[in-house]
Amino acid sequence: MIPELILHSTGVDIIEQQILNCINQDITIHYPKILIAGIHFFTSNIEGNPYSVDYYNSLSGNPLVKSIEMYNYKTSNKPKNAYDRLGYVITADQDRNAIIRFLDNMKKNKITINEEAGH
Repeated sequence: MIPELILHSTGVDIIEQQILNCINQDITIHYPKILIAGIHFFTSNIEGNPYSVDYYNSLSGNPLVKSIEMYNYKTSNKPKNAYDRLGYVITADQDRNAIIRFLDNMKKNKITINEEAGH
């Protein structure tokens, strides 16, 4: 997830850069873009009751959203570590305040996971 944040904020794929560096190839030292990036993790809010995201599809249409991953949607654990996450959304934009507002709103909203669709 950290490489994705860097990719969306700078345009540089650090995994690719590491591989190029390991094989003695030139790496990018100029960053094509500089954006503010953020991440929100989906987790269960109460034990036995998955945190719900009923607007999952609408998130993918939001211009601030660069990546959405949903997995482990059958967990019923309160988050104790990274493995109790249901997924995440990565956001990036030039407007720092827009990113902060978006991430603050993500904390307030619940996500309904549609198990039939796998989301």
